[in-house]
Amino acid sequence: MGVGRSVAIITLTKNGTDLGKRLGCVISNSHLFAPSRFADGIPNVRAFDNSVSKVIGEAFTRHDGLILILSLGIAVRALDGRMRDKHRDPAVVVLDEEGKFAISVLSGHVGGANELARNVAQLIGATPVITTASDVQDTIAVDLLGQELGWEIDGQENVTRVSAAIVNDEVVGLFQDAGEPDWWPRAKPLPTNIQLFESIESLGREDIAGGLIVTDRLLGEGFHRLLASSVVYRPKSLVVGLGCNRGTSSEEIESAVRTVLERNLLSFKSVRNLATVDVKSDEQGLLGFAEKVKLPIEFYAVAQLREVNGIPSPSDNVRRAVGSYGVCEPAALLSSGVDGLVVAKTKMGNVTVAVARAAVKGSHR
Repeated sequence: MGVGRSVAIITLTKNGTDLGKRLGCVISNSHLFAPSRFADGIPNVRAFDNSVSKVIGEAFTRHDGLILILSLGIAVRALDGRMRDKHRDPAVVVLDEEGKFAISVLSGHVGGANELARNVAQLIGATPVITTASDVQDTIAVDLLGQELGWEIDGQENVTRVSAAIVNDEVVGLFQDAGEPDWWPRAKPLPTNIQLFESIESLGREDIAGGLIVTDRLLGEGFHRLLASSVVYRPKSLVVGLGCNRGTSSEEIESAVRTVLERNLLSFKSVRNLATVDVKSDEQGLLGFAEKVKLPIEFYAVAQLREVNGIPSPSDNVRRAVGSYGVCEPAALLSSGVDGLVVAKTKMGNVTVAVARAAVKGSHR
């Protein structure tokens, strides 16, 4: 489970409570629930006298993960009628009271139950029991691809379809033109039914059952058929350089950024961070926009911006006002670590926007 996520450890027997106490000492942000008759002397334990099913039901809506130290049958009956979908349900792992097996029961991928089961098993020397097909086959988990790198799936409607194609050994095409190329964590090559393509158009072949597309580009109507059978991932590959007049509202800044990206067929979901001059570090509209869309801002001193040579749109007016020949363009270049822009300075009212594609390293081939 990720840092800061809350885990409920729920026990039913004395041996289970002893095991839960051990886990509670090593799993951060965990909360132990145990029957009152076994809870004496355990610090911070949440003792209960009512049915364990009720305790599980309440924890199901309040915690990100549940470790149930009881029989699988009791767990299944307690979970009956409470499950919604894999994007909202907590991770559920069932442990036997001897700590021999850690079974991933619910929300294996998206919710993190598979990861939780492996972590728990490692902590206590148990055997993790994972039944998800992609894990068993050691192949791509479509709903987790790039997750640790911050990638987002642009629409979930095709995840199940493409996942089924992969685990059923059908040919799935992969195209990537942005983001970290070293996302495949295994030492071995990609599964043989995952074929790499140099052009996105090639994914439309009749023998391709589905597609995995890693791009920061918006795909237009010409790709409608391809998108109907593909999963699109948005890597955090774009840096947006910004300049604005003093007092510009967050709404105007957001409108400018979204408009520039859309006009240049770039996805807002792929923006990694914003960049600007340090004299804007107290600009409320800029700060408010960044907070709203949850994007960090990198601030650069005027002297740093002035050292960037060859910006496409140098301005004497900006030099007189700020001290460098540009703000949005050199800030985007400095933050991205590249020499060229995807989008040169574009003025939208009180805002100037430039976009660069961040440098990446590595290879998954």
